[in-house]
Amino acid sequence: MERENLPVRELLAEGDFSFDSGSRAARQLLDLAEPVTAIIAVSIVTAALGATLDFDRLADVSNVAVVAQYISTSFAIMIWQQRDPGGARFRLPFGPLIPILGIGGSVLFLFHVSRVELLFGAALLAGGLAFGLLTRFFRRARVPSA
Repeated sequence: MERENLPVRELLAEGDFSFDSGSRAARQLLDLAEPVTAIIAVSIVTAALGATLDFDRLADVSNVAVVAQYISTSFAIMIWQQRDPGGARFRLPFGPLIPILGIGGSVLFLFHVSRVELLFGAALLAGGLAFGLLTRFFRRARVPSA
């Protein structure tokens, strides 16, 4: 990650697992130029789901979320390759065949998930997208345009 100039060191906060060190670490992360809103939101949702769902339901919802993410990643790879064919840092073996097969297998998996789990997973993903759009909107509203 450092090779790609990603700010790894900024995202690490050390402490002694006490309330005070946790509070200091949270303040340190929240004071970054790009707040770690997603980490906090995911932590809250994860804690709420972990406290309310049984293990089987939690695993099923997690599987639906992972498959949805895999589908979106497969689409993103194909779109990226189309938008920047000469500049991509990697080549897809067999062209778009692997992402297409991944999308097909993922959709096939979703056909074998119960309707309740699929709807619950879709509601969680829709809530996450809505939260992401809201935070993006409010972040843009706070930043003065040049």
